[in-house]
Amino acid sequence: MSTTRLPDRFAELTDPRRRAATHSSISVVFIALCAVVCGYDDLLAIST
Repeated sequence: MSTTRLPDRFAELTDPRRRAATHSSISVVFIALCAVVCGYDDLLAIST
């Protein structure tokens, strides 16, 4: 069983945002992942 840290798994993701980002892309992915685990099922629900 592999024990890779979550940030290491997502380090290969590219950040498609064009302007200066306030939050790091790993933070955005983590927040979205937590929202989905909590039952939010669309982008509008996750963003509020």
